[in-house]
Amino acid sequence: MFAVFGDIHGCVNTLRSLHTRVKETYEDIEFYCTGDLVDRGNFSLEVLDFVMEENIHPVLGNHDRMFFSYFTSPDSSPANLWIYNSSSKTLYDYEHNPGRLVDHLEFVGSLPLFYDLPRHIISHAGIGKNWLSILDNNGNIDVRKLNQMAIENIDNENGLLWNRAELLKTNKIQIVGHTPVPNFKYYKNQRAYYIDTGAAAGNKLTALIFGDGDEADIIFERTDKRDFSSTFFR
Repeated sequence: MFAVFGDIHGCVNTLRSLHTRVKETYEDIEFYCTGDLVDRGNFSLEVLDFVMEENIHPVLGNHDRMFFSYFTSPDSSPANLWIYNSSSKTLYDYEHNPGRLVDHLEFVGSLPLFYDLPRHIISHAGIGKNWLSILDNNGNIDVRKLNQMAIENIDNENGLLWNRAELLKTNKIQIVGHTPVPNFKYYKNQRAYYIDTGAAAGNKLTALIFGDGDEADIIFERTDKRDFSSTFFR
């Protein structure tokens, strides 16, 4: 049994509450996340601390990629892009807590681009319909090919961090974030769940819980005002 959180975006109080609720309902459960741990919300540094402490397994999101690149490859395209993509609150955090930066960069730098689970595949933005070459003759994902394409296209608009195109139907259910939806959305034809429900915009953070089958339990937490209100920004 496992749970997947949607994009967290610095909403640590909301994350803590939702994490507690899931654990109270499902005691023995593993946690994943669709990425975008940082930016937009008020507590990016605290989100990274909590995710590391609680052994939550995120995939790399495009905001996480930009954050990492800014400090490790400052002349790169993702680093330059971060300046215009909600970086100010995250920069504020580390200007006032520089001692946490090295550990957090090491953690973010180790995040995978996807998790290949027995019946599901988790990535930030999803495998787009134009990635047909990753499927074998039976329509199954060739994980080696997927990994190669994911790395080669890491900063491409059609890659696993940035894709907005319709998702590819595969033998596994895709679970993605990146594209905000008011409520979680399941596309039957694509066999895909979208679970970025705009936590940092003041909506909610969503968790999907899966057991042995394809059906999911859904638990969501309305965004704590401390996480997005400028009143609480330090």
